[in-house]
Amino acid sequence: MTNSKSIISYNGGSAGDLFTLSCNGNPLLGLKNARVSQPATLKNYEALIQKGIPASLDTELLGIVHPFVNTHLLDEVVDKGFDVYNVVITDPEIQLCTIYRQMQIQKLRILINTDHIWFNTVKEFCLKKEFILAAEYWFASAKKIWLDRMEYRIKFDKCKQLNFNKLYTIDFVDDLKNQGWTHNISLLASNHKEWLKVNKDFSYQKTIDIMSYKLSTMNWHQQEGWIEFTTNSIFDSATEFIDLDNRRLRHKQTTTLESLTNKLLVQLPADLIKDKTILDLGSCLGAAGHHALSYGASHYTGVELQPYYFDTSIQLLSKYWQEHQYSIIQQDVEEFLDIAIAENRKYDYVLAAGIIYGFVNIVSILEKISKVSNKHIMIDTLTVHVTTDDPNSGIILINNQGMVKGSHASSSPDNIYSGVGSTIDLRALDMVMSTLNFERKENIILPGLITDTLIDAYNTPDPRYFKRVLGVDFSGPSRYMTRYVRVVETTNATHTVQSAINTDVNIEQKQWVFDNSVADRFQHEAETNIPSYNIVVDKCLQFANKHLEKSDKIIDVGSALGYTMDKFITAGFTDVLGVDNSPSMNKKNKYSTVCSDKLPDYKYKLVMMNWTLHFIQDKHRYLIDIYDKLDNGYLILTDKTSQSEVVKDWYYDFKRSKGVSEEYIWQKEKNLVGVMHTVPVDWYLKTLREIGFLVDIIHADLGFTTFLCSKQA
Repeated sequence: MTNSKSIISYNGGSAGDLFTLSCNGNPLLGLKNARVSQPATLKNYEALIQKGIPASLDTELLGIVHPFVNTHLLDEVVDKGFDVYNVVITDPEIQLCTIYRQMQIQKLRILINTDHIWFNTVKEFCLKKEFILAAEYWFASAKKIWLDRMEYRIKFDKCKQLNFNKLYTIDFVDDLKNQGWTHNISLLASNHKEWLKVNKDFSYQKTIDIMSYKLSTMNWHQQEGWIEFTTNSIFDSATEFIDLDNRRLRHKQTTTLESLTNKLLVQLPADLIKDKTILDLGSCLGAAGHHALSYGASHYTGVELQPYYFDTSIQLLSKYWQEHQYSIIQQDVEEFLDIAIAENRKYDYVLAAGIIYGFVNIVSILEKISKVSNKHIMIDTLTVHVTTDDPNSGIILINNQGMVKGSHASSSPDNIYSGVGSTIDLRALDMVMSTLNFERKENIILPGLITDTLIDAYNTPDPRYFKRVLGVDFSGPSRYMTRYVRVVETTNATHTVQSAINTDVNIEQKQWVFDNSVADRFQHEAETNIPSYNIVVDKCLQFANKHLEKSDKIIDVGSALGYTMDKFITAGFTDVLGVDNSPSMNKKNKYSTVCSDKLPDYKYKLVMMNWTLHFIQDKHRYLIDIYDKLDNGYLILTDKTSQSEVVKDWYYDFKRSKGVSEEYIWQKEKNLVGVMHTVPVDWYLKTLREIGFLVDIIHADLGFTTFLCSKQA
């Protein structure tokens, strides 16, 4: 046997493969999951040695045609007549980075050995679904083993050393030249440049996230042999989430098996979503729902306006999950949030991926998102392409944006919705979220390297995107992710300037209450603050005269001082009841009424609920109760619905025309915050029809809408 071959001995990871590949004169043609694939290894010899089976190094080398061969072995290959190069890393920071990288890209596998405390500990964690703890324990053990082996290598003096301290920098090849290495330097430099593109930004948190995900997919009930991470993704067996997504055809942020898996792994980590309710704003095909439910979320709610995405997500999720485990709501995101806030609905974990830059008032949408989150908010958004050196400043840019139109999987992804939106940099985002009592406790979150797309939007600098889309010269990843956690408000919490002024001036923020002072002036209050107040009351009476018998049971919900009751009783109706939850109102009503938050338990022919439901948070439940207590009758419902700024200003003009002062208008607006819960007209139409009513709008004036709701046999 000749000694014409050189052996590269290294401590694991594909850096040794990169070096060997280059030395053998082969270009780096592609990377998969940051790995370098090359054939010149002693893997068969290694396997036999590790099992204690006698093996011949000469025989193994005879089957390898390349002049350079790599191996994890060291003692077993020295003094055999070959040039052996021992790869070492002496810099502690680079050592740690290499360990992170190795643990992220390796295929986890563990030999079942119930006599081994390490195996039993990992298995116990995993059976309890404590995958983060299992990953941390596994990592700590692997780190110690790797560092012990490296320490041995550094002290090893029986062969030549190559120091890889510059592995993750552009100075790597120059540093090897300074160490005397001259073989295939140009090719090594070219290959290393490509390798660097997908081998950077390794961190402890991402390592633990990836390891915990892999551990969560392994069969811990297996009784013998090796337990292996054999599937890369839950979408291996649910490929429709990719195949039916038209975004798989676009050149940037392409939806692929790898990109979808890697993103969801860090957006919705198993340890944070287990037994939690998930809200996904802009849910597309519901892939996040399939991921979340697969890893133990108690319920998933997706909000998606586009018809193709909405319909397809229901089709896909219904294939894998029961109806009670998920909800897909076809609605505008901001409208959904307004209604959820009004109904005091909250979710444990909110995912806002690829949506906030679609809003001009990005601060407002963040505030609304914060109001529906109990604990976590995950934001995935676009990078701001300008920077500021001022540590007390952040940047929000108003710019043109585009979002893909949801359409058939074979249609062009270049069909987009275009319009004005905004982007926010991390510093500004932190500042805004801190005013909302949310804090970022992690660095920017990066998904695992995405190698099966043209551009990895999270890890790869992309000057072409910024030049083509925004017309600016900027080099950096075009997207970033960050997670916020709700914190308890303290005296040290960040406040807006206006809130600081309010606190200092100590303006009393009194909520609206229907007390004696309001009862004394209520009739005047109603006629000067409610458009068409008398018109609506008269319409109710006109309807009753035409469609009801004088003896039919009628109730006025929110009867106040009895103005409507008096109209009906004077008109000859003999069974008129009132209900109001204000003792002050009931006391001043000349008719007998019930003081209650609930609808009295009778059967009614007509329920009138004018200007009352908007004070009730759980509107849906109250409407169901009305429906159940109607005897094939009618509900006339009038409420203040959501107003645009134009309509609101017009409504204030109405108040001014009635003599209401400017000061009173704004003071009442403040006092009603948290008391009045308005929702859009569409919510009423959709909800009432879902309950079973036939619905017509019979009057509307400046955001005050009257619905005629019929219950038929």
